[in-house]
Amino acid sequence: MVSLPAYRKITAEKDLPEDLAGDGLVDFLHEHLDRFTDDRASIARALEYAFSTEAGKGGFVLLAEQGGETVGAAVMNRTGMSGYIPENYLVYVAADAGRAPLGTGAELVRRALEESEGDVALHVEPDNAARRLYARLGFEEKYVEMRWKRPQEVRWKRPQEVRWKRPPGGK
Repeated sequence: MVSLPAYRKITAEKDLPEDLAGDGLVDFLHEHLDRFTDDRASIARALEYAFSTEAGKGGFVLLAEQGGETVGAAVMNRTGMSGYIPENYLVYVAADAGRAPLGTGAELVRRALEESEGDVALHVEPDNAARRLYARLGFEEKYVEMRWKRPQEVRWKRPQEVRWKRPPGGK
């Protein structure tokens, strides 16, 4: 019989298990997010934000542990907002496919929702099979996210310096 993981909420970096201290949790997430991973620096910033005690920041990490080892992790960031922007953002959910029992990722999401206060948003790639799980858990596809990144060589201009052009065919 397969034993089920134990789940633990961590709200301070100092409370991480020894194997996840330093860059351990960053490495775990980077490896087990598979093709949906972010770079290590972005993962580290999300963790720093989750463990922040600054006003308007914070969150938590939820660990799935089995046999003394981490087999899954979720990272929840508080947004400091409410209403038009959900109070929480589920940044990462990862399970070690080779060691975590089937359903560990789903249980991490369920427990992260229970542990959070307020609404929760997340980002999921269109081809990620986890979209079905999120829908079953009550997430709705509300928006298509679009991002604009400022080119490195462009400096911010004051609004009066910007010349807005209408799009072709626009009024």
